[in-house]
Amino acid sequence: MPFHPPFIEKFKAGDLIYGLSEARINYINKNPHFRDAKDYFNENRCPPIIIDDYLIPAELEYKDFLGKYLKNKLYKDEEEKNKFLSEIKTFEAKCDFINANINTYKKYEKDFFTHLKNDNKYCNVTESHRGYNISIIGRKCKGGLSWVNTSNSELTQDIHVHFILDGIDIKRIAEKDDKNITGKELRWIFRHRNHPKVIKKVQFWENGSPTFPPWEGLNQPVWNNYVIHLEEKERLYEEKCEYLSRLFNIL
Repeated sequence: MPFHPPFIEKFKAGDLIYGLSEARINYINKNPHFRDAKDYFNENRCPPIIIDDYLIPAELEYKDFLGKYLKNKLYKDEEEKNKFLSEIKTFEAKCDFINANINTYKKYEKDFFTHLKNDNKYCNVTESHRGYNISIIGRKCKGGLSWVNTSNSELTQDIHVHFILDGIDIKRIAEKDDKNITGKELRWIFRHRNHPKVIKKVQFWENGSPTFPPWEGLNQPVWNNYVIHLEEKERLYEEKCEYLSRLFNIL
């Protein structure tokens, strides 16, 4: 049981790794528990082991925009040019990975996108012309957690999520001061912490070893305000539903 002992003590082929980018790279390259991940990653095997490698329409459109922007020399200076060159190089590497594993990738992509399309919160992730921003990428990443941990897909049945806590300021995430994507992902797991599949499939890691969820032990009090926030959000939603119900009855 990943939330509590016995923990999952190693990465296996097909699992997904979440956490800050630097921490993920460090675990893949240096942690003996992730030795299989290093081989898997270096051999460009599929399905992807990081959710970043599933490209959504907003990312592909942004890649095309970067290509045209650079081709027409519309950048304002060398610094912006180099920034865009770095971004498009990253996208091209992901596209090369996809093309090298096209059949397997498309099978998993279809399953992932079908799950997103059937979820009101994440359905627009698969739509075109949504713009490339932290909001749409955050929904893709949270949608990936939803896909692996809550769907009934045969493809995700044996996939686990390894969430690396190294480098994360838990207090800032719990208080929503941290607006980055990793914070959004961790709050998603917290909100779904009582879901039986989430409990079984998410393994947290810190300081190189499997560990308990970051809302247990000494960190428990820092989540209190977020719990209050969720309760208030639920209360407002229920009031809205009740108001609309009364309104429709009047009409």
